Amino acid sequence: MLKQFIKYQSLGNDFILFDWNDRSELSIVDCIQHPQWGSYVVKCCDRHRGIGADGVLILKKNIDGLPEMLIFNSDGSPAQICLNGIRCCAHYLACQNPGMQSMNIFSGKRSIGCQIIPSDNCLQIMTHVSAPVYEKLISISTVEGIFNGHCVDVGNPHFVLFEKKQLGWLAQHGMLIERHPLFEQKTNVEFVWQENEDDPATYRVLVFERGCGITQSCSSGAVAVMVALHHLGMIKAKQPTNLVMLGGILECTISQSGDVSLKGSADPVFWGKN
Repeated sequence: MLKQFIKYQSLGNDFILFDWNDRSELSIVDCIQHPQWGSYVVKCCDRHRGIGADGVLILKKNIDGLPEMLIFNSDGSPAQICLNGIRCCAHYLACQNPGMQSMNIFSGKRSIGCQIIPSDNCLQIMTHVSAPVYEKLISISTVEGIFNGHCVDVGNPHFVLFEKKQLGWLAQHGMLIERHPLFEQKTNVEFVWQENEDDPATYRVLVFERGCGITQSCSSGAVAVMVALHHLGMIKAKQPTNLVMLGGILECTISQSGDVSLKGSADPVFWGKN
């Protein structure tokens, strides 16, 4: 279906990026609505028989000619938003346009502000997410017990649990929460516990992503964690907070109004043709 691609990663969350900026909207719709598109994404993301990735990113222009990102999970399903993916697209656009310092990238129903920050020999990307929504605290029952978590809407659903878990446990049982009947469209899952109370406060986060399973990091999950922490009074507005994920550290703050800013890196891994 497609030929040229760039393998990108941000905090270990890896993607296959296709640049469709020169394609018409009609050709894009025809491609992603093709009956074999989902299986093609699965094949591309297969780490043994394909390129290997957590998902596929499509960078295109929206109806107003502005950057827009489409994201598909490794199981072929579409996703509403992916901030690690946004960071990769922002890095790509900044490299294509030297001197660019900021941009907005549309994804799903959101416009994500991105600020380019040169740092040593790499680029750091600051992303700004406006008004994610804290929904409610709920309890769900599974064969592994009862889990109390916070539902947060970041443009995609998240279930944040303040409980320490081992990676092996999450790999084996995370799907029980992700696919619990209470979550009609499944949910992303974040287990969170505090590492230290220093400045900045540091929390460790394990992620089980909807449609992907365990991933090295999830920045929309980081936003959900910050919203839950702020809602519970565990962090203050504008307080520097580090979220430690398997793939690296995100530097985070939340404003008094609830907007969340994240700073992290993104890098191309390799270019190729499939």
